[in-house]
Amino acid sequence: FKITDLADKVDKLANDGVARKRLLATLIRCDLLILDEMALQLQISSTFRNFLFTLLTQRYERNSTIFTTNREFDQWGALFNDNVEAIAIIERIIHKSVVFNIKGESFRIKEQLELQRRYRRG
Repeated sequence: FKITDLADKVDKLANDGVARKRLLATLIRCDLLILDEMALQLQISSTFRNFLFTLLTQRYERNSTIFTTNREFDQWGALFNDNVEAIAIIERIIHKSVVFNIKGESFRIKEQLELQRRYRRG
């Protein structure tokens, strides 16, 4: 899931507890859950924050979860608007995990610059 799509879906189900529980159960059972673009221009609602905390708590030490993010963990307090909850979520993410910190030039920017150079030459 792109994290913004999941957040929108959960927020739309805010008044439909049965559908939200069904979605939660489905995501808990997944062998591998990928949450893409965590914290990229995302304002997390309390509904989604609670859903995500429950999801990660239920998946914790049972199923694999991959997060992609452009934010350092120390910025997640502002994202969640709650440092304590952000720390609890981060602890569940990083405990018994492997964190890949990729530094360097963005491949999208690099690709775009190369296309521009070709266009100017051509």
